[in-house]
Amino acid sequence: LSGEFIPMKVEVTGTTVNIYVNGELALTEEVPEGSTSGPIGLRETVAENCEIDYLRVIQNGEVVFEDDFDSI
Repeated sequence: LSGEFIPMKVEVTGTTVNIYVNGELALTEEVPEGSTSGPIGLRETVAENCEIDYLRVIQNGEVVFEDDFDSI
């Protein structure tokens, strides 16, 4: 899939994290209480290569941050 954008969605409800890739559930993980609060971070390892084209954060059904990266 090199060179193609692949939609990814990270959904956090309480202590459950669901990760969707291309609209399909790829991973469900239970995390410790309190670990889903605070800043959001995205990272890649040295061996990975990614490009983020669009980012939207929704909290309690309301968009709290959105960036389409069309401008600096």
